[in-house]
Amino acid sequence: TFRDLGADCVIEGGQGHNPSAEAFTEAFRKVNADTVFVLPNNGNITMAARQAASLYKDSDIRVMESNDIGEGYAAMTMLSYDSGDPDAIEADLKAAMVGVKTAVVCRSVREARINGVGIHPDDFIGFTGKTMICADSDRLCCVMKLLDGMKMKDHEYVIAIYGKDTSDDDRSVFRSRFSESFPAKEFYEIDGGQDVYDFMLILQ
Repeated sequence: TFRDLGADCVIEGGQGHNPSAEAFTEAFRKVNADTVFVLPNNGNITMAARQAASLYKDSDIRVMESNDIGEGYAAMTMLSYDSGDPDAIEADLKAAMVGVKTAVVCRSVREARINGVGIHPDDFIGFTGKTMICADSDRLCCVMKLLDGMKMKDHEYVIAIYGKDTSDDDRSVFRSRFSESFPAKEFYEIDGGQDVYDFMLILQ
C-alpha cells in the first residue's frame, strides 16, 4: 500500500521486530536521493531512524514524527514533489498527520483491568496508543465500541485495515454496521493481512 502511494523503499518490521539503524542506512543507500523523507510509523523505532540519519552523510535525511501507521498513511496521501522544495514537502507531510487517530483491535491473552476496562482471556480489546478503550467477547462489537470511544462522529472518514484472520463475513457485517451507525461518514478498506491486529482503524 505504501509503495502504491509513492514510497521508494519500505523497511520490513512488525510486532517484536524493530528494524535497526543499519536497516535504515541500507534503505537510504538504496533510495540514493538528494533528500530522503523517513516515516517510522512507530514511536519505538524513531530513535533508530534518527541515529541512522545522523550517521548517513550522502543525503539530506528528514525523519518525520509519524508514530503509527495511520499518521504515515495520511502523510503519504498528501505526498507531492511538485514544489521541488524539501522544506515545503516536509511541511505538507507534517500538516497531513495533524488530527489523525489510529486504533487497533486484537485478542487478549490474559485477564486484566486497564484504564477501567475489564478484560477476560480471549476477549477482543480495542485501544489507541497505550490507552485501552474497550473489550468484548465479540470481535465486531469491539470494533464498533472502539469507534464510539474514538469519537468517530467528530471525524470525516475511517480506513479499515483488515488482518489475516478477518473473514469476508466479518468485513461484510462491519460495512453494514458502520454505514448504519455513521451514515454521513466516508468508509474505505484495505486488505492488510497483518498477523496481530484483526482491525486497524485510521480516523481523520
